[in-house]
Amino acid sequence: MIKKLTLIIIVCLLYQNCNEVVKTTFTNRNLFVFVSDDNIKEREYFLTLEMREKIWKYDYDYEVDPDKNIDFKYLNKSDILKFDSKDFISIEGSEFTLNDLSSVPFKKYRLKEPIVDGTGPVFFNPKYGVLSIGNVIGPTIIFLPKKAELKMAKEIFEKTTE
Repeated sequence: MIKKLTLIIIVCLLYQNCNEVVKTTFTNRNLFVFVSDDNIKEREYFLTLEMREKIWKYDYDYEVDPDKNIDFKYLNKSDILKFDSKDFISIEGSEFTLNDLSSVPFKKYRLKEPIVDGTGPVFFNPKYGVLSIGNVIGPTIIFLPKKAELKMAKEIFEKTTE
């Protein structure tokens, strides 16, 4: 009896979680890692976007080294971006559009509780995902479509590090 009840509970939970997913999309992204102006690395990532009613999950997977996978969660109702167990909030008036990438404007997000050596800013829009991650003491990362050129990455780097 306990086994049947446990099985029924597990099936119900799985069914409930599966129904929660509204849409899943897949795409390739090239990451341009700006260590310095003359030291730029390029890596190919695979983006899985799982859209749920309240939370959108962005999983950037690096096949060569899974330790370099990057995951974000976007809370639709509160406009909070979660990264590395930290909350990022949008900065009003920071929106800009890059028509070559998305018709939806990108917003600038900063740590909700800032720290001296914290990550940020992060430029993001829900349709495209993450455009850029900055860091005061680390590299800046630009996420572009697979066929993007280094020239575009440099332009975005200049725009997002002003």
